[in-house]
Amino acid sequence: MGRTQDLGMVGQTAILNRLVQLGFEVLLPWNSSLGYDLAYIVEKEEAHFGFFRFKTLEVVRVQCKVAWLSKNGDCLTFNTASVTHWGTKEAWISWNSRVVRSLFS
Repeated sequence: MGRTQDLGMVGQTAILNRLVQLGFEVLLPWNSSLGYDLAYIVEKEEAHFGFFRFKTLEVVRVQCKVAWLSKNGDCLTFNTASVTHWGTKEAWISWNSRVVRSLFS
């Protein structure tokens, strides 16, 4: 593993650790090309008409990113693309700007 992958694993492990501390059931994807690094389950209870209650489960997918402070310390910076290996070729996968904006909405 290279330095970038090591840093990514450290970040992912920190997020996994915190979710477990908060009591969430955490899931790890079987395939690394699914577009998320881990997921957790949220149980919700809903009521209709004031008496009919039921529980639902929601799976929340998480894409982990390691960030660092900008040079002036005003904001967090992170790479908006990642490198993946298909066969012997190296390819850049860019993040969609809509996805990045949704992180901060």
